[in-house]
Order: sequence, then C-alpha cells, then structure tokens
Amino acid sequence: MKVYISGPISGVKDAEDTFSTAVEYLTFLGYSPLNPMDIPAPKVEGLFVQDSKFSLEKRELWAYYMKRAVKMLMDADTVYFLEGWETSAGAKIEHQLAKELSIPALFETEDINRV
Repeated sequence: MKVYISGPISGVKDAEDTFSTAVEYLTFLGYSPLNPMDIPAPKVEGLFVQDSKFSLEKRELWAYYMKRAVKMLMDADTVYFLEGWETSAGAKIEHQLAKELSIPALFETEDINRV
C-alpha cells in the first residue's frame, strides 16, 4: 500500500527530519511511503536552483513543488498527515483533494494501525 506523507515543509527547519522519521515508521509497518521531500529541485539554465545565483520567486518555487506533490498524491492509496498539517497551505490543499477524491486519510496524532 502506497502512503503519501503530507505536512508542513516551507519554513520548517526540521521538515526533512520529520518526513524522514515518517518514512521510517511507515516502512517499518510494511507500507511504501511516498515522500514529497524526495521531489528534485528545479533546474534553471541547466543548474539546480540551490546551485545557481538565479533564484525562482518563492511562489513559483512553491507551485513547482506542489504540482509534483499532487502527482505523487494521485499515486497513493492513502494519505498520512503529519502533525501541524493544518498550518500548511500545501497540506490543506492535499487534504481537500484527498477528501474530494475519497482517498483515505490518516493522521500522525491518531493510531497508525488503522491503515
């Protein structure tokens, strides 16, 4: 079963660690986690954004990642919402999309064994 992980990323210092912990946990339970933190950085003029002096506007960069995250979400059997998802614009979109498409949702603060 593929489980997409959703939660706050933008502006969160330990987001990478939080998502990595969720990946380990879901893998331990026998699931196949889909981690949006694995989306590669966009290329600009042949260089990755973080390697280039050219920078994408914040909104444009957010949209780049969201478009790819939604594609990843569409491949999931369920969504696992990390604590604090309600404060994330992207996670709120993912929550609404999952709800509208009847993709089951689980929450970090609830019992994961319901998956």
